This record gives sequence, structure tokens and C-alpha cells, in this order.
Amino acid sequence: RIYSEIFCNNDSIVCFCPLKIISVSPNFGPSTGNTILSIIGSALKEFPNLSVRFDFEGYSKEVKANFDKLSKTIFVKTPNFIDIAPNLTLPAKAKIWVTLDGVNSKD
Repeated sequence: RIYSEIFCNNDSIVCFCPLKIISVSPNFGPSTGNTILSIIGSALKEFPNLSVRFDFEGYSKEVKANFDKLSKTIFVKTPNFIDIAPNLTLPAKAKIWVTLDGVNSKD
């Protein structure tokens, strides 16, 4: 792990390891969705509100994700982009954000 900050005083040390996305696979899929993405990174854990937000062409869709403890990987199924944005320009590029708590996101 890479620690971004280390705090210490006379009797304790606290190390902070931020959430970081290392890879997303596959990096393409159909605009109709249902592609299962695997997301690998640091500080990933299982949380009740684990989700992935897809931002594309001014639209946003958040999808519940699953965490595999054995591989320490997040899995999420892509939404149907055409249902959300019928006039979507193809090919479309989406930015993804991971949130462990349902509030704070990391791209």
C-alpha cells in the first residue's frame, strides 16, 4: 500500500491510504449496457452503500456494485445508456466514480 499521509504524536501513528482506482476492465461495451466491469484499486472494501456512478454527455447514473473479498475487486453492471440518453452520440465516453459510502466519490 501507498500511504498518502502519516500522522503521529507522542504515543500513536495513523496512516491514511486513499481510495485509488488502478484499472477498469473491459474498457468498452455496448451502449445498451449489461457489461460487467471489474474495478481494481487500493483501499477497496465491502460497504453497504458501495456503488459506481457513470457520467456521460451531461447525464449521470449510479449503480449498486458488489465487492469480491477474495480478489478484492469491485464488480458492477453498466447501465443502459440509450434508455438514459436516447439521443446519445456514439461512440460515447463515460467517466466512472466509485463511492464506498454512497456520498464521497473517487474517479
